[in-house]
Amino acid sequence: MREKQLPDYPIPEDRLQNVLRCVQERGSVSIRDLALLFHVSESTIRRDLDDLAARGLVKRTHGGAIFPQEKSMFERVYDEKMSLQLEEKRCIAQAAARYVSEGDVVILDSGTTAYQLALCLAEKKGLTVITHDLYLAANVEFDPTTTVVLTGGLKRTNQKVLIGGMVEDFISQLRVDTAFLTADAVSGDFGVSNTGFFEAGIKRNIVRAGKRVVLLADHTKFEQAAPVQVCRLAEIDWIITDRGLAPEKRERLESQGAKLELA
Repeated sequence: MREKQLPDYPIPEDRLQNVLRCVQERGSVSIRDLALLFHVSESTIRRDLDDLAARGLVKRTHGGAIFPQEKSMFERVYDEKMSLQLEEKRCIAQAAARYVSEGDVVILDSGTTAYQLALCLAEKKGLTVITHDLYLAANVEFDPTTTVVLTGGLKRTNQKVLIGGMVEDFISQLRVDTAFLTADAVSGDFGVSNTGFFEAGIKRNIVRAGKRVVLLADHTKFEQAAPVQVCRLAEIDWIITDRGLAPEKRERLESQGAKLELA
């Protein structure tokens, strides 16, 4: 069977994202096959894999790479995340729901905090809720007057979300009242960041789609930096976090121009 050819990606970071996606989908890849697939030299692919391995996203093998089974320090499977900082996430979600009026069009990022927000929005009328989170779309019973739009895309193993170019293309065509973003890490210097490439492009498009962008992050996410930057804090209109955020961290963020609400 002929291998499906992907388009050229002249921007290295875009190619890295798609190389990583190939490794995840196939489990293991060879340098030769990737070079043919992306129309670049084997030395270029070798450097790409070395870069991904240095970030802990793949494991290098002789002549290629494999996708590691263990999770990074930031990334846990969806079901495990569901029980972490649950009360804080509920408080954040309740505060975030006040940013939504009946009839609004909103986009919800993936993750357990976004799921808690969806529960808080369930009784509002006439919403249009757009998401790439499979768990959220399948498990929240919204008011019958609300329209739920699930993007297409590739299901990501263990994460109950859709990823890939189809998701990014869909969201890139949107303009919504409020975009609710989630994060693996937040810092004044590096901004909002994510543990891997899979959803970083999606998150960037979520930021661009919102007339207003609200970041939802519990206090454990702050003063950390995950490997892939999503956006600078200047691109976020409001950050909603919980009261567990240390005062010195709040002061530092606000001194850098961040607008915070403690739930």
